[in-house]
Amino acid sequence: MSEQPTWFCPECHAEVGAQDTRCPHCGADFDAWAARPYGERLILTLQHPLSEARMSAIIALGKRGDSAAAPALAACALAHPSDVVQALEILRALARMPANAQREAARSALLTHPAHAVRSAAQALPGTHTDAAQIARWCHDLAEHAEVEPRIAALGSTAIPGLRALLAEPPEVVNAARLFALQMLARIDAPAAHSALRETLYQPPLDRLASVVAEAERAVKSAALTALAAREYDERADDIAWAFNVARLPEAAHCAGAQRVHALAPALARALDDDVLGAPAATALLAMPDALDAALRAPLTDWLQRDTARARLGTLRALLCLAQVRLCPQPAAWRQAWRAAHPALRAAAARVAWAQRPRAALIPALLHGAVLPEADLAQACRDALAALDAWPLRTLRVGNALARGVPDIYGDHHALPRGTLSWLGAALITHTAHARPSRLPRMDILLLRAGLAANITLTPAQRAQLARHPDAELRAALRQRQRSARWWQRRARR
Repeated sequence: MSEQPTWFCPECHAEVGAQDTRCPHCGADFDAWAARPYGERLILTLQHPLSEARMSAIIALGKRGDSAAAPALAACALAHPSDVVQALEILRALARMPANAQREAARSALLTHPAHAVRSAAQALPGTHTDAAQIARWCHDLAEHAEVEPRIAALGSTAIPGLRALLAEPPEVVNAARLFALQMLARIDAPAAHSALRETLYQPPLDRLASVVAEAERAVKSAALTALAAREYDERADDIAWAFNVARLPEAAHCAGAQRVHALAPALARALDDDVLGAPAATALLAMPDALDAALRAPLTDWLQRDTARARLGTLRALLCLAQVRLCPQPAAWRQAWRAAHPALRAAAARVAWAQRPRAALIPALLHGAVLPEADLAQACRDALAALDAWPLRTLRVGNALARGVPDIYGDHHALPRGTLSWLGAALITHTAHARPSRLPRMDILLLRAGLAANITLTPAQRAQLARHPDAELRAALRQRQRSARWWQRRARR
């Protein structure tokens, strides 16, 4: 026998008979109630004693998306605190409603729900309405960034006015709030967010700010440019070019290389002699090897005609770029660099011609470049020299001269650092005297001692020759090195 259904009054929800047309408890007219608007009836059903009836009403209200039902939905969730499934369904219904004051009031009420899952879902409700002033306060509170980041992210496009208002404030030396606002804007895929990023890139101009403020704002504009460069839009190349040519942002060079902005290659090439933009410009040009040769021809010719520090710096970077992509400049330009007075240019010319010209003639210039203060040049020269097993004996004279110090790109003389001196001594012992150990005593004592301090492998003939060297400190250094080697061998056998 099937169970008889239970009937309830739609107004007071008291149990009534199946044939009743009016509630015996509150006097409600059932026909009049049925004539009410559907949305009103759904809201009243949220007070039903059966969870199945309430859940049906919740789902229906969510599909309707009417925020007028938001307060009643929140009250329903709080009236049944143990029904977590129902409360989560109410939050899903709220998510489908417009982000207005009614929905925000309902969400705020659910932040007090006893269930942690419900409170967390309410906090992360997409499109949550928050005024611009509150978002700006969140950004300025540096200690709370980790906590408010998911809140702002959940707001989506509704957070843009607040973030935009903060970025419209006058820049300050402490730029953490502005950088955080840009970070949040970059995560929003909306036209208004894109517009706010471009506004921040162009305004305010850096030349109108005090120097310390301009330095902080330069990082903000770099962050805005990075976010913009990751997007596809018509003016992207123009924005990158403006940031490089006008704002002088090193990040613009990185973006130009990452996005292969070939139209900017000539400007990047001309900037190689710049202390600030030169290094990132070289990296960007290497990302566009097909545009490198044509972009470098005119500025390289101009730099080679002027013997200034900036011209030498531009020439050096241009030649190293060409060497990395295995290109050689025009013969006239190469000859000028090879005959230059500064050793850095001769070393760079030797490196760029490493695959085209007899290597033995280039080794002294490369050895000179390998100990210069310019790190990129030194590493490039050392990499080239490592490919040879033995160097000409005349490199002994070159090495002895270099041990006294070298000039930097600006012409200032510098003593060799300890690590560079050790590399030079080790390289000369290993390569120059590889076939003729009797030549080793002709090396300066300074270089021999430094070489023994480096991690090199000595041949038996070299050890025997050094053991008879007249310098007592050198012989002592050799014995100390041999004792250390034996100690490591014993330790390895254990």
